[in-house]
Amino acid sequence: MLEKFQYSFSTVAKVLNHESKIQWRSEDLFFKTITNSSQEAKLGSLFVPLLSNRDGHEFIKDALKRGASGFLANRKSEFLKLLKPAELEKAILVDNTWKALADLSRFHRMRFCPFIIGITGSSGKTTTKELLANCFSHISKTRMVVTEKNYNNEIGVPFTLFRINQKTEIAIIEMGMNHRYEIQRLTEMARPDWCLITNIGSAHIENLKSPESIAQEKTDILIGMPSGGRLYIPENILYPEIVESKTKQYQINPVFWKIQSASLKVVKKLPNGFDLEWDGIPFHWASPGEKILSNLSGVLRLASDAGLDKEILVSNIQKFKPSKGRLVLHKKKFTIIDDTYNANPESMESSISVANQLSDGKDFVCILGDMKELGTHSEKYHKQIAKFVSTQNVKWLVGFGKDAAFFNPNLVDKKSKTSFLHCVDSEKNIDQMVQELVKTIPAKTVILVKGSRSMKMERIVEKILVS
Repeated sequence: MLEKFQYSFSTVAKVLNHESKIQWRSEDLFFKTITNSSQEAKLGSLFVPLLSNRDGHEFIKDALKRGASGFLANRKSEFLKLLKPAELEKAILVDNTWKALADLSRFHRMRFCPFIIGITGSSGKTTTKELLANCFSHISKTRMVVTEKNYNNEIGVPFTLFRINQKTEIAIIEMGMNHRYEIQRLTEMARPDWCLITNIGSAHIENLKSPESIAQEKTDILIGMPSGGRLYIPENILYPEIVESKTKQYQINPVFWKIQSASLKVVKKLPNGFDLEWDGIPFHWASPGEKILSNLSGVLRLASDAGLDKEILVSNIQKFKPSKGRLVLHKKKFTIIDDTYNANPESMESSISVANQLSDGKDFVCILGDMKELGTHSEKYHKQIAKFVSTQNVKWLVGFGKDAAFFNPNLVDKKSKTSFLHCVDSEKNIDQMVQELVKTIPAKTVILVKGSRSMKMERIVEKILVS
């Protein structure tokens, strides 16, 4: 990633407590950009090598060749021994470059005073972030910073914070995790004024071991908030006792929402969405599914509390369009719901409900890929989806991947009328499956395609579209 970064070498060194033996020239060196990719480095860049799947220190020489004016480095890195004295003069040595990146982003963020909203949750984070951004879409883009795509981790959040400047009035920061204590590190960088938790579910349970641990992790977003801040949460959130304990501990005011409230009323449920009323203003919401409707309710409540005029709010929210791979409809021979970006048990049930609503009582098809990062709980949660499928109008279900064999409704309901086909992950199987479906199912049938990111379920969508 690459962002503007207008700080001097001496300022960066001071923030990171770097003690250099090099005497810099009196005019000092000013950086223009910061990047964690040597390929994006250029004249004026500060290169931040990170230890991940590969050791970023390996690419320091490449960054310098491309023009980087300086770099951070772990002081004990073996790669420093490969650098020439002139190259070492451009180093700012730290104990941990991950922590140094976080420290720099926190330092930058604290120089400005935008209103910052943090968003986390087991599912629906990115969509909720986009919904909230739509609420404020009347504000000039130069005055608002929003997490791009799903850059919500310990690289994405710092680089998002670097986009904040003296013109920024509001920043919407998405925070994700897959290991314990990540949310704490992210919220301590961002220092959000208000936060919203979409839900607490089972995503990443392989690493966090239990749902209770996930609840503790998600509510850690309160750690970076000032006392008196607000936490927006659904009324039916799991582990409310953990939420209550954390809000009291950090002196945060909880604000609960639900789909039907005094302000938001569901006038009519339709196949393609809902007729709604917000604070007396009627409007059509063109997205089926009660999960997104729940998050919409929370977003509208937060934006209204932030002082947005209700008519502007309703006008803005109707401009929302789902991002790639998130409940995108393709209407050709079939109505395909492309929800291929990712999957966990909660989002899987939600998307099946969307397909059920969109099919309006008719039979529909589910092509479901493995749900990853469930560890020893995988069979349990895949069978949970199988049980849920048996309550919907699913005529044909294709399980794609190893653990997807447990999507078979017949494993949990002997009377299931759903036809089940299991496929392993191969291009040949995809071709055969698509050919069979195209021959078997009627035109205009709703087809939901969903699975974890690593399953690359978009391959199936593309083949159905050209079939």
